Amino acid sequence: MPFTTGLSDAATGNYSTTQTLGQLIGMLISAVLGILGVILLVLVVYAGFLWMTAAGDDKKIKKAKDILASAVVGMIIVVASYSISTFVIGALQGTTNGANNTSNQNMVNQQQP
Repeated sequence: MPFTTGLSDAATGNYSTTQTLGQLIGMLISAVLGILGVILLVLVVYAGFLWMTAAGDDKKIKKAKDILASAVVGMIIVVASYSISTFVIGALQGTTNGANNTSNQNMVNQQQP
């Protein structure tokens, strides 16, 4: 679900500030997963810094490896949760949009002679 700012709609005067509950939940999930991604990036950089500055100290190297392994597992979980949430939200929007489009098409067909 790509994030659009709506600038072209605002320029033409067709911009609406109302959002559906699904859009709001989608934006919230994207924000939380984005923050988690930044945290994971910081953890990977920190683990790399620890490893590079360990100077042969086995305790520091083990700590860096543990942090790096945890960050990789966390990144896999975040990517999986992003994929699942994108699929579910897309499926729910497709279901509701499809139902509305079908009912609108039926109304148009009934009005035609």
